[in-house]
Amino acid sequence: MNEKSATASVVLTEDEEQYQIGKIRRLWAGATLPLALLSWGVMPGLATRFPLAAPVIYWLLMTAGVGWVGFLALRIIRREEGSLCWQTIARRTRFNWPCLPGTDEAQPHPFRRLLPCLLVALVALVLQLALMVSVHSILLAGFPYLRWLLIWPAYANLLELVSPQFADHAWLAAGVMGLWLFTSLLAEELFFRGVLLPRMNAKYGKKDWLANGAFYLAYSIYQPWMIPARVLEVFAVVRPVRRYRSLPMGIIVRLFSTAGLLAFLWLGLYEAPPKPLAASLTLPHFCRDPQPADFKGGSGAPLTNLPKYQPDNPWFSVDLRSCDVSRLDLRESAKDLEHAEFDSQTAWPAKDRTPPGFDSAQILELAKNPGLGLRKLHAQGITGRGIGIGIVDQTLLTRHSEYAGRLKWYDEINTVGTPAAHMHGAAVSSIAVGKTVGVAPEADLYFISFGDNLRSLLFLPHYYAQGMRRLLQVNRCLPREHRIRAVSLSFGPGPGVLGFEDFISAIREAEAEGIFVAWCGEGQFPIWGLAAPPTADRDDFRSYSVSPWLLQRSNQRAFGFTGLWVPMDSRATASPTGTNDYAYYGTGGASWTVPYAAGAYALAAQVAPDITPEKFWLLALKTGRTFQVKNNGSDVTVGPIIDMEALARMMKEERPMQ
Repeated sequence: MNEKSATASVVLTEDEEQYQIGKIRRLWAGATLPLALLSWGVMPGLATRFPLAAPVIYWLLMTAGVGWVGFLALRIIRREEGSLCWQTIARRTRFNWPCLPGTDEAQPHPFRRLLPCLLVALVALVLQLALMVSVHSILLAGFPYLRWLLIWPAYANLLELVSPQFADHAWLAAGVMGLWLFTSLLAEELFFRGVLLPRMNAKYGKKDWLANGAFYLAYSIYQPWMIPARVLEVFAVVRPVRRYRSLPMGIIVRLFSTAGLLAFLWLGLYEAPPKPLAASLTLPHFCRDPQPADFKGGSGAPLTNLPKYQPDNPWFSVDLRSCDVSRLDLRESAKDLEHAEFDSQTAWPAKDRTPPGFDSAQILELAKNPGLGLRKLHAQGITGRGIGIGIVDQTLLTRHSEYAGRLKWYDEINTVGTPAAHMHGAAVSSIAVGKTVGVAPEADLYFISFGDNLRSLLFLPHYYAQGMRRLLQVNRCLPREHRIRAVSLSFGPGPGVLGFEDFISAIREAEAEGIFVAWCGEGQFPIWGLAAPPTADRDDFRSYSVSPWLLQRSNQRAFGFTGLWVPMDSRATASPTGTNDYAYYGTGGASWTVPYAAGAYALAAQVAPDITPEKFWLLALKTGRTFQVKNNGSDVTVGPIIDMEALARMMKEERPMQ
C-alpha cells in the first residue's frame, strides 16, 4: 500500500468516539455564544468609547472571537487525544490525502473533484460581495419592508476597511482584514469540519454533512446577513470534506473564496489619500476648470412627444433641459409643464401652442428670486459679504457667472479622468451664494467635489466626510474674519449605511469648531421644503405650502414636522451647460433646502459675527412665520418658515445687550 493509501486507511479504520446530540449542541454553543455576545453585546458599547475607528474595533473583536473557536477546537483535541502534536491533530481532524468514497484508497487527482465546488464557492463569493455592496443602495432607496433582513451595523461590513476613511493608514485596514479572513478560515474549518464532522455520523448517518452545515449556519448568527452566502458554502465546503474524508478539501475551497474576497476588496478598491495642503494658501485656488455639461447628447433631434408627469417619481419625469420641443403642441400639457425641468437651452414652440399664460422666460425669472423678502435684505447690504460657505458636492462649473467671483477654493477628491460639470454642484452653489439666485450673494464659496463613479456609489457618506474634513483643513489656514461659518451637505444617510458613522463624526468635528452644518437629515437642525406655484410671488409667505413630494413621502405627516422651513420646489438655479445658463426645477428636493439654510446662516453671521449655530437656530425658530392652511378638510400649521428680516432685526436688537 502506498503512503497516501496508508494515511487514508488510518482514517477509515480508527475507532472514533461518536458524539451524542447533547454534546454536539454544547460544543456548538461554546463556539457560537461568545461570538454572538461580542458582536451584539460588547461591540455596540465599545464603538463609542474607544479611539479606534469602529470597523477596526469590530473586526479585531471578531478575530478574537474566532480565535476562541480555534482554541476551543484544540482544547477538545487535547482533552480527547492527550496530545497536540501534529500527527495527533492531523489524524483527529482528518488532515490527510482525500480518499475514494467508500474505500480506503487514495483519491487520484483529487483536486480535479474540487472544480464544481470552486464554481459554487465563486457564486457564494459573488453573492457575499453583492450583499456587502447592495445594502447601501437598498437602505438609501428606502425599502422599509427589507430593513428587517438588513440588521447590519455599517462597521460590520468588510467594505468599510477599504473605504476612504482608512486611506491615510491603509496598512491598518489591510492587516485587520487579512487577520480576520485567515483566522476565521482556519478556526472555523478546524472546529466544524475537523472536530465536529467526524463525530456526527452516529447521530445523523449519511446526512451528517447537512447537519454539520446547519450547525455552521446557526453559528453565523453573529453575522446573520451572510447566511445566504454560507448556505452555498455548505455544498462547496462541507460536502467534499465529508465525501472524501479530508479536511484540506474544505480549506482549499475556503482559501479560494478568501483570496477572491481580498483581491476584490483591496486591489480593486484602494485609493490614495488626498494630497496635503501647502503651508500657505493662495486664493482663489482651482485644481481645474471642468467643461460645461452637454444634456443634448446624440443629434439633439426634436422631441416627438412630451413626457408625462409622474407624481410617484416626480424628479426628471418631464425633463426638458436642453431639449427641442418646438414642434410639439403643448396646449393640453399645463400640469406636466408645471412640474417640468427646463433650462436656457430648451427650444419652445410658438405661444399659440403652449398653455394659456405659460411663459417659460417669466417662470425662469420669477424662480431666480430666493424669496421670503431676502432681496430686500440684500438691498440693505446684508448679503453675507466676507462670510465663508463650504459645500461638498459633485463636479462644479467653476466659471458660472452666478458665483464665479465668489468661488475661493475648488478641489476634487476621487475624480477619475476629467468629468464635465454636474447639475447638482452648480445648483446648490447658486442657491447658497448666487448673485441673483442666492441667499447670500456676496458670501465666499469653498467647494470640494467628488467623482461620479463606483467608489462614490459605494462610499458616498465617506466622501462627504472626507470633503468636510478637507474644508476644515482649508478653514484653519484662512484669516479669522474670512473663515467658513456654514457648510452645506446635500445628503442624508441613515444608520446602517456604509460610512454613516464617519459622516456624522465629520459633522461633529465641524460643529466643534463653531461651524453651522446643514444636511438632509433629522439631526440637530432639521430643514424642510416648501412649494410655491411657478408664477407666485416668492416674497409672499402665503404663496408657500408644504412640498407635494414631501407630503407624499411622509404619508401626509409632513405638516407636523418640527424644524425650519425654506423654499424648495419651483426654483431656478445655475445650469452646468454654460456660464450664463439657468435651469428650472418644478420639483425640488431636500438638496435644495440645505444650501438655502447655509446661506441664511451666512447672513446672520454678517449681522452678528459672534452668532453660534445654536443661537441662530433658536432665533430662526422664534422669528419664523407660521399660518394655518387646509389639508384634507382640516386646519394644519405650516411653519415656522424662516423670516430673515425678522431674524436680522432681533439680532440687531440683542447685540447691544450682550
